[in-house]
Amino acid sequence: MRTAPLRSIVTTLVLLLATAPANAQDPPFSRAQRDLVELAFDAASAVPAYPHAKTRSKLQADGVGACLELGQTALAEQLLARSDADWRQGVGQADLAIALAARGGKEQARAALDRARKLADTVLQDENPQQWRRDRVRARIARAWVVLGDEQQATEFAKGLEPNEAATLARDSADLIKADGLDACLRGVDSTFTVGDFDQVAAALGTCAKLYERCYDDVEHRKQLAQRVRSGYAKLPLQVRLELVCGLVDVALRRGDRQEAKDVAGDLPALMARVDWLPEQRLAWLARIGALRWRAGDEAGGRADLDTAVADYESQRDRIVDMFRAGVLREQAAAWHVLGDDARALAAFRRAVDEGAHNPNARPRAEDLVATCLLIARTGVAPDAGLSARLRAVRAGLRDPW
Repeated sequence: MRTAPLRSIVTTLVLLLATAPANAQDPPFSRAQRDLVELAFDAASAVPAYPHAKTRSKLQADGVGACLELGQTALAEQLLARSDADWRQGVGQADLAIALAARGGKEQARAALDRARKLADTVLQDENPQQWRRDRVRARIARAWVVLGDEQQATEFAKGLEPNEAATLARDSADLIKADGLDACLRGVDSTFTVGDFDQVAAALGTCAKLYERCYDDVEHRKQLAQRVRSGYAKLPLQVRLELVCGLVDVALRRGDRQEAKDVAGDLPALMARVDWLPEQRLAWLARIGALRWRAGDEAGGRADLDTAVADYESQRDRIVDMFRAGVLREQAAAWHVLGDDARALAAFRRAVDEGAHNPNARPRAEDLVATCLLIARTGVAPDAGLSARLRAVRAGLRDPW
């Protein structure tokens, strides 16, 4: 994970890249999902740029990210054209290019990269310029050029990145490392642990998680990679560890290996027990872990986790600050959907909307509305007429004070 041999990393990645498939159309997207994403973006754009530029930009980027996650490149491009012209839009344009290049849309990808490059070049002209923002955009551009198979361009944009962004680029491209480079990569991960820089350690473990999927059929390396994610670097914040372990479970499930998924998911309750969580943190994670355990085949354990999360929310609601309640309910809704109970998922989403609408200030109401709309769209749960009307009413109520 050291950053010195960036050119060799980029060269290896480009040479290993498989030929992209023929250009494909966006997958099916329901009218309800599109309406939810557009409502979320509209709510994000209602946040005034002054004094909430960061919030406004992040929420807009969340809408774009949801589109790309759902394969909706055309809608993502439309939303990017309406987004504020800052570093996050630059990252979004690069991510759009990655999605387009991966499906063979090379000309469209190059056009998006040109827009991303121009935004990266203007970042340092901001009133309060910060190098990492420019490097964040350039790192994503480099990744896109890797996917496009252009070593020269990828190397050019990877040049001079600050260490954290270079480590992130290596992490994002780890899925292309070939088998004979695994041992060297693992040595690099272990050397990063000795440095102790949080961002680089997190990126190193993220690299292990990526390689876990890349090398899934290589059982020995898969075990080594999983061990580092599950227990490597003891000082890693627990929430980051949970995210990484959940990612391993997702990989095993995508590979149809429910036994591996069940084994790895077995780590999660013990990890949860390590710290004294705030109620909103514990209950959100408990619902999420319950859904994962259910998917991994531990249906009794998963249902028990979710039932506990629901019951404890009811008993501890008043201990949770109002601005955090909707987040817990959203996790419950997503978990009910995984368990196949969309009626209870919709009920939890309705409660999330109501809880998120209580704050007297419009900015946190907008944040909750965006998050709820996008999660409903991601799950594919169809909102009924009452929920749709309530979402629109909350959007209409976004006004001063912010």
